[in-house]
Amino acid sequence: QNQGHNNNQQPSTPNTPSGRSRIDPNQVPRPQADSDDVKEFHTRSLSTTAVPQASSAFRVIDDGNCSPRFMRMSLSQIPSTKELANRIAIPMATVIQPLAELPPGETPVPFVSDLQS
Repeated sequence: QNQGHNNNQQPSTPNTPSGRSRIDPNQVPRPQADSDDVKEFHTRSLSTTAVPQASSAFRVIDDGNCSPRFMRMSLSQIPSTKELANRIAIPMATVIQPLAELPPGETPVPFVSDLQS
């Protein structure tokens, strides 16, 4: 017999009707923007430069690949083998925004048409 305990009470969980959560939003780490300086990002495929954070200020120089404003992977490094991908078990996704707004001063995507005028 449990003294002092009500057997009808459920343990507190994050999804309780009371709305209490065990996660404190003020303690969740957030990426820090490097600085207020606008950095240039070249889209070359063989570049060793990391893709800038989505929250940072950057200007894309289109060298032939997609701007991270239009398409961004959830992982910055992709596992090289299927076994490694299965072992780390991190989901991979792509955020696609074909109509993303460009900041002032950034060159728009060129319009290409195969129609003859």
